[in-house]
Amino acid sequence: MLYCGTFSKVMFPALRLAYLVVPPALVERFEADAATFGAGQPLLTQAIVRDFLQEGHFVRHIQRMRRLYAERSALLRAALLDAAGGRLDIDPPPGGMHLLARLAQGEDRALAARLRAGGLAVQPLSSWYAGPRARAGLLLGFANVADPGQAAVLAARLAAALDG
Repeated sequence: MLYCGTFSKVMFPALRLAYLVVPPALVERFEADAATFGAGQPLLTQAIVRDFLQEGHFVRHIQRMRRLYAERSALLRAALLDAAGGRLDIDPPPGGMHLLARLAQGEDRALAARLRAGGLAVQPLSSWYAGPRARAGLLLGFANVADPGQAAVLAARLAAALDG
């Protein structure tokens, strides 16, 4: 199994540094391939990130971000449940930066289009299905929800769109 990721998403985009975790038996092969194909990041950048990791700064950063995004998720979830009542079921997120709001009834693509036209960046859940279509819903980002007032305004806009 391989595990890959990028520090650009969890730290800052300009870093442009990715990583790949490989089984010990494959390290030599991947090092050879990287040397053949890659003009990777400068060694100084890599050394700085290595030190950042080894000194525990990255772990603290991730813990702080998890707490922050858990708070923002909870703010938006509570506001949506308050504003939309029984018209939405909101799955608590196991991670990530989106809530899944399942619609009690209705079609998600038209609703998402109305919300996008009103300036909200949402995605219809049905766009993500590869097999038979299940219940309609919306993927809602919460990373920029800074306070309860902002969550309430966003939830009210979504509830108004549910009304038609």
